Amino acid sequence: MKNILKESKLTLVIYSIITAICFTCLVMPENSGIGPVIFVIIQFSFARFFIPGKKTIITFLPIFIMSLNSFISANEIWKLTNLIICLALFACISQEFNFKVDTTVYLEDITRKILSPFNYFKLPFEWAFKIGTTKTTVLKRIAMALVLALPCAIFLTLILANADMVFSLKAEAFIKNIFSKINLHTVFLIICGIITGLYAFGVIYSTYNRDDKIKNIKPMECSGDLIIINILLTVLLTIYTAFVVIQFKYLFAGTQLPNNLTYTEYARKGFFELLLLTVINIIGILASVQFTKQSRGIWAIVTKFLCHYMCSITMILLISSFYRMWLYTNDDGLTRLRTFVMLFLVFETIGLIVTYFYIAKPQFNITLIYLCISLAYYLFLNLLPTDTIIAQNQINKYLNGERESIDYVFTLSADASKPLEYLYRNTNDLALKERIKNFLINNTNSQIPSRWQRYNLSVESAKNSLENLK
Repeated sequence: MKNILKESKLTLVIYSIITAICFTCLVMPENSGIGPVIFVIIQFSFARFFIPGKKTIITFLPIFIMSLNSFISANEIWKLTNLIICLALFACISQEFNFKVDTTVYLEDITRKILSPFNYFKLPFEWAFKIGTTKTTVLKRIAMALVLALPCAIFLTLILANADMVFSLKAEAFIKNIFSKINLHTVFLIICGIITGLYAFGVIYSTYNRDDKIKNIKPMECSGDLIIINILLTVLLTIYTAFVVIQFKYLFAGTQLPNNLTYTEYARKGFFELLLLTVINIIGILASVQFTKQSRGIWAIVTKFLCHYMCSITMILLISSFYRMWLYTNDDGLTRLRTFVMLFLVFETIGLIVTYFYIAKPQFNITLIYLCISLAYYLFLNLLPTDTIIAQNQINKYLNGERESIDYVFTLSADASKPLEYLYRNTNDLALKERIKNFLINNTNSQIPSRWQRYNLSVESAKNSLENLK
C-alpha cells in the first residue's frame, strides 16, 4: 500500500481535484437538479477505472437512484440524508459482503470504512511535497516564509494603525475592499468541495489496502438460559394473545364497543404504540434466536415454537397498525408522515417474513438482509412521487365534499402542481384559483439564477401548469 507508483499517486490527486470541482459546481448549488446525477455518473466512471468489477455497479446503483430524486422531484426532505447515505455507500465500495454467514461484524467494519478516509486527508499534500527535489524544497521554504510572515504583518499593521490615523484609515479601507470582494457562500462551497474531494481520495486510496477486508468471519456464538427465555416469552405471549383476541373481536369483526366508544375513535388510537411494539418484538425474537441457536433438546424446540408464535403475533400487530392507519387516512387524507409510515409497515412485513425463516434455520446473515431491506425502503421513498400522490388524495376528498379545506396541499413542493392544475379546472372558487396560481408562481419563480445544473423535471412541470392556466 505504501509503495504506490508515482503515476498512481498523480492519478489519485487529479481525481480528488476533479471530484472537489464537480461537487462544488454540480451538487452544492442551491436547488441543484440534474447536477447530482451527472456527478454520480462521473464518480462511477472513475470508480470503474480504479475498482473494476461487479461490486462497483452494485454500490453505485442505490447512489444513482438517490441522485435521481433531485432531478425528478422538487421535494427536498431527502437532500441531506441522501448525501449522508451516498457517502456511506461510496465508502463501502470495496466492502466484501457475505449473506451466508450470520454475523454483525459488518456493522463494525462499515463504520470503520466510513471513518477511515479521514485518516488519508494529508496524503495528497505530503505527495505534493515529495514529487520533486529542488523545486519542492523551494516550495517548502516559500510556504514556511509565508506562514511566518503573515502574523508578523498583522502585528505590524496593528501597531502602525494605532500610531498614525491616516495609515489606520487607509489600512481599514484596504481590508474592507478585500472582504467586499469575498463571497462567503462561495468560500463555503469551495471548502465543502475540497473536503469531499479529499474524502473521495481517501475512499479510493483505502481500496489499495488489502488488510481492510474482513478476514476469517466467524458466526456469532452466544448462549442463554433456555428456561429464563422460555418463561419470559410465555408470559409476554399470554398477554399478546389476549390482545389479539380483542383485536379480532372489536377491530376486525366490528363488535359493539363498550362505554359508548365510537369505532373511528377506537381504530385511530394506539397506532404508534403498536408500531413500537412490532419493532421491539422483532429485536426480541432475534436476540432469543442468537442466544439459543447453539442449543439442542426439547427446550430449544420450545424456544423456536415460541419465537414463531411471537412472529405470528407481531404480524397481527402489523396488520392491526396498517388497518388503523388506513382508517385514519380514509378519514383525514394522506400526509407525508402517514404515507411513510404505511410504506414502512409494508417493508417491515417483508423483514418479518425473513425473520420467520431465520427462526427455523438461523444460517444466513439476518443483519445484512435487514440493512438491504431498509435501504430498499429508503430508495423506494426517493422514487415515489409522494407529494403528487398526497395532493391528489387531498384534492379528491375536497372535491367529493369529504374535506373542508386543502391547506396541507399548499405546504407541499412543486410536485403537487398537476393535481392543483386539475383542481383549478374543477372549482368555481375564485379565491382558491388565485391561491393555486400564487403557489405555482412561488414554486417556479426563483431569485436564484437559472442554470443547467438546476434543471428539474418537477419544476418544469409546474411551469407548464402555470402556462396552461394562463
